[in-house]
Amino acid sequence: MIFEAEESGEGMNLVPYYWRNDYAAIEQYSTFVEQGRELS
Repeated sequence: MIFEAEESGEGMNLVPYYWRNDYAAIEQYSTFVEQGRELS
């Protein structure tokens, strides 16, 4: 898994955006960048 760290007030949130399972041959993105814009 890959996470993006986001500041939230005085704390931090970790938002997962990539997941991979080699055993089941599954790879999934929930966020990607296209033409400089972040899309979900």
